[in-house]
Amino acid sequence: MMDQIRVIGLPTQMKKEYSSLMKELLEIVKYEDSEESAVSWPSMIGITGGTFGIRLKVTYKFWEFFKMEGKKNLAAYNKKNGTSIRFLQEKGLKQKDRENLCLYIRNVIRNRYEERGIPPIVMQLRRDKLKLGDLGVYEAVVLVERLHIDLKEWKGLSIEKLTDERLLDERKNGRVVMGPLILPGLGSEIEETTTSTAVKRIHEQDQGNISKKSKG
Repeated sequence: MMDQIRVIGLPTQMKKEYSSLMKELLEIVKYEDSEESAVSWPSMIGITGGTFGIRLKVTYKFWEFFKMEGKKNLAAYNKKNGTSIRFLQEKGLKQKDRENLCLYIRNVIRNRYEERGIPPIVMQLRRDKLKLGDLGVYEAVVLVERLHIDLKEWKGLSIEKLTDERLLDERKNGRVVMGPLILPGLGSEIEETTTSTAVKRIHEQDQGNISKKSKG
């Protein structure tokens, strides 16, 4: 059984061929089992300042070891070397990406106001939700739909994976319909062409994930 994790806070000097990097990560957490493919399918997820991050698939056996012993070994390594390397599991990854999606949406909103030449409304991050002035507090995935956010620059998990199971169930059974959200000072929140592109992109992204599941 495989699980997807994200390794973040890797110093740029550790950037090398994936095979060498994965071997080094196993050494850092002191995983000495001879199991093949304990970590596999690496992919780059971005560079921030002097660090970068990768996405990996790990075996159940490795992750159980990491939770019991590897996490302590990683903490000792970070303390000794002044690094902040972190391993985030799917659950933690969802929480982190929901927060990141809020920040992504906040930037999109600020850009829309900037294009109109007016100051943006006050926005506050509330864990994995975004407070928009006096309009209320919203989940990021809800804002993507109601504000027709274009996700072409989004590098995190898909909207389907970030959507709460309750909301997915309500949509499936036709119990929820989301209309557009009008932001103060912007009137019609987005041009029709951008709306069509954003909705189409979300649809294609979710359809792609459904296809992958059906093949699996």
